[in-house]
Amino acid sequence: MKTILTPKHTTTKLLHAFQQQLVILLALLLVPITACLSSESITEFTVSHTLSSVIIELATNEEYDNAFHLIDSLITQYPANPYGYLLSATVLSGRAIDFEDNLDDQAILNACNIVRDQTLEMNPDTSAYLLYYLGMADMYCGLVLKRQGKLYSHLRRTLRAGHYLEKANTLDPTFWDAYYGLGMYRYYRSKSAGILRSLGIISDQREEGLNNIQTAVDRGTLTPVAARNSLAWIDLENKDYDSAVKRSRQSLEQYPNRRAFLWCLGKALSYSKRWKEAIPVFSSILESVRLYERNNHYNELTCLYFLTSAYHATGDYNMVLELSDTALKLKLDPVVRSRKKKDIEALNRMRDESLMQSDRDN
Repeated sequence: MKTILTPKHTTTKLLHAFQQQLVILLALLLVPITACLSSESITEFTVSHTLSSVIIELATNEEYDNAFHLIDSLITQYPANPYGYLLSATVLSGRAIDFEDNLDDQAILNACNIVRDQTLEMNPDTSAYLLYYLGMADMYCGLVLKRQGKLYSHLRRTLRAGHYLEKANTLDPTFWDAYYGLGMYRYYRSKSAGILRSLGIISDQREEGLNNIQTAVDRGTLTPVAARNSLAWIDLENKDYDSAVKRSRQSLEQYPNRRAFLWCLGKALSYSKRWKEAIPVFSSILESVRLYERNNHYNELTCLYFLTSAYHATGDYNMVLELSDTALKLKLDPVVRSRKKKDIEALNRMRDESLMQSDRDN
């Protein structure tokens, strides 16, 4: 009988775009994979449990290369256990979202397929944790399929993930950390259902979903920061900017300068026209993303767009010209250029307006 590797300390982020439609269910930026060690596994996996805690801390602080070095060690030591591969898929997914590229997509799919194959051999219907592993593996696959434009396959995987998460909750209602993923699933499935929800074809579980996420904040072992971050993004969606700012700053107290929290904070400040507060936030992110070894300029352009908008709103036209020129000179691949079309158009508009204003002032 295979032993289930179930480390206690693991958190990473999921695609923030998951907050906008039915095929995007986990928002978030940080997804927990958590369980309590059974008495059987404490002895066998004491070292790997400690190792996995270090891995997650490295990934949370965006030290991906060091995290993968330790993940490889964990998989080498326990090749027949799905947890190492799930941990790999988790960190790969976080890195792909952080870098806004698709270079890790195939590796994510490969890791998730191994998780699924190995977990299905372990009688998962008897374990809330194994059901949770299956659900999260399907979620990660869904993220990749969404990026690849395979919406039907993405939807099928995401709904199956929700099924596993529901079963895990039924099997163990005291698995508090699992309420986070389940709550996100319920909230965004209902939110994106639109007319189907209005007609009663899909039940409205938005409030229940939010309550589930709050349960993870209040009672989870590993998920409070992750769940709070997702609630901040939901606040941002719902234009409750003050709450988004408050939650993001709470998270930054624990993880200073972490991009996942800075993005939400900066956007909330910008959307509420708190320009002077937003400028240092996006300046900090910009400095960080320019250090990417595989910088495709997506995040760099986004920062420059928000900074240009802030200086444009406050009438600093010289800074608008400087920042917009920098942004418009970035060498973008066709995919990034297409995704950032609206930002590029806005940058050109703000640049033209600033040129006209400078001419009038002179």
